Amino acid sequence: MFRRAAFNIAVSNGDHLRNHAAFWDGQNLRLTPAYDIAPGPRLGETYSQSIAYGTTDDPLGERSSNFARLVKHAAEYRISSREARDVVDRITDGITTH
Repeated sequence: MFRRAAFNIAVSNGDHLRNHAAFWDGQNLRLTPAYDIAPGPRLGETYSQSIAYGTTDDPLGERSSNFARLVKHAAEYRISSREARDVVDRITDGITTH
């Protein structure tokens, strides 16, 4: 889920709930493939996610399209800040390289 949130921020994809469904085979749970990716232009730092990726005092949750803010929520995904930064680095490097 953290990788999916980081990817959505990286490509300015607005996202929707269909991208967060899961397959269950009776023993294993896994995310379904990403669906309907629609990258959009990013205008300054005002872009935000349609789906919250972290908890905040705001009842709508954290939605800012900002990697630093996403990494601050790493513990909510049961990963360390270091792991979170590595995920962001791999995603942005992959997009830049390819």
